[in-house]
Amino acid sequence: MKVLVACSVIPFSDSPQERQARLLCQQLTAAGHASEILRIPFAATPLARLPSQLAMMRSFETWNIDHLVSMDVPASLLRHARKSVWLNNAEPLLDAPGTAPHAVLSNAARQALGESRGAYCSSHRVRTVLDDVLGVAPPVLALPPRHLADSPGRYILAAPPRDAGDTRLLAALARTGADVRLVFAGTPASPDQAARLQEAARGMGVGDRVELDLRPLTEDEFDRCLAGALAVACIGGADDGGLALRAAGAGKALIADAADTQLHGLARHQLSGWAITPEVATLAACLQEAVAQRHRSLAYGARARDLLRVTGADWTTILQALLA
Repeated sequence: MKVLVACSVIPFSDSPQERQARLLCQQLTAAGHASEILRIPFAATPLARLPSQLAMMRSFETWNIDHLVSMDVPASLLRHARKSVWLNNAEPLLDAPGTAPHAVLSNAARQALGESRGAYCSSHRVRTVLDDVLGVAPPVLALPPRHLADSPGRYILAAPPRDAGDTRLLAALARTGADVRLVFAGTPASPDQAARLQEAARGMGVGDRVELDLRPLTEDEFDRCLAGALAVACIGGADDGGLALRAAGAGKALIADAADTQLHGLARHQLSGWAITPEVATLAACLQEAVAQRHRSLAYGARARDLLRVTGADWTTILQALLA
């Protein structure tokens, strides 16, 4: 089967949807299909140009292919009789609500999802945005994590909090011993988040035990952060479901909110980590235990990796769904 994988891109950048498209093409080729990536230049700003750019997307004719897979909202406007949508990013749907361009984008997304043979999200974060904005909640086909070799960890890894003012992990760190260290890595929620976290850490007396790498990281860069972690805290991040998958793939223990339904069933209390109510005192106890009981953290990480088998985050499941 000839499969075209389409994504909208900003030239000379490496977006998550393009990385996902490359991985999908690799798996399609391995499964015996012919595949190519269609990279379409697109920018959601300025908003005044959005209708004309969406119209450009809609005007494309896709032919000489058997199946089309679109990776984001703009690319999902491409037409084909056999089209699937696997959305990696729905954040543009949150821009400028109540404006005419937002209405145009929302209506276009709703139309594109409705005409596809199958619509899926790559994360619970994308599904939540679609549900909130469009009132549709496609199933989640989570991107399978890369399986990393076992490595001894030194610190607790966390993503930048979705709420830039969320300092629970820092407050918890302040209640632990000097041997507990915390690393925040990934794209910040706001341009000033790094400065705010640094200031909060200094104010709590833990500035020397906190490291920040708040920027868009490549896959290899984030994998290096994972490799050095003893456990991963999925607390308040923008995509804790995706983080939990990557942590499990790396064999890392999880520290997670027991009420979080987006973690693919990976966070099992005292099996794959700590599934708790994320209050400061409870978090502090988990951080300290993860470091003090290294053998337990390593065992939890091994069990988290075992649990990946029941998540459905595997390429066989994904290809069957997208090509149905």
